[in-house]
Amino acid sequence: MGWRSWEAFYDSVDEQNMKAIMDVMVDRSRGGESLADLGFADVGLDAGFEDCGARKVGGRAAFHGPDGHVLVDKRKFPSGLGALVEYGHKKGLTVSWYGNACACDSENAYSDSTSPTIAQVSLSRSLSLSLTDTH
Repeated sequence: MGWRSWEAFYDSVDEQNMKAIMDVMVDRSRGGESLADLGFADVGLDAGFEDCGARKVGGRAAFHGPDGHVLVDKRKFPSGLGALVEYGHKKGLTVSWYGNACACDSENAYSDSTSPTIAQVSLSRSLSLSLTDTH
């Protein structure tokens, strides 16, 4: 169980918001157990991390570069997603992210039917990079 950024921040989420939520989830200052102690130990980053203006494909915003790497908005996440994951892990949390990136509307980010789907690229890149890419 855990917390997702979408309902709180929609696509206005940023690194500072996410770190503040992580801090709250492990906070025991009110005496007793933290949310993480009670099983709410996953912090999920939904849409809003993408640099939608960085690349267009077929006139539409894309959230992946030509090599399939996620385009992270460095204005909102200056340390990158890898550093955010590391921050959460140091606090004993798991950190997940929403790989569909609806904020960019990149359903058709590849131009031909032989190219992998967005979901396939997202999954394969996520697994291979463990969210530590710096793109």
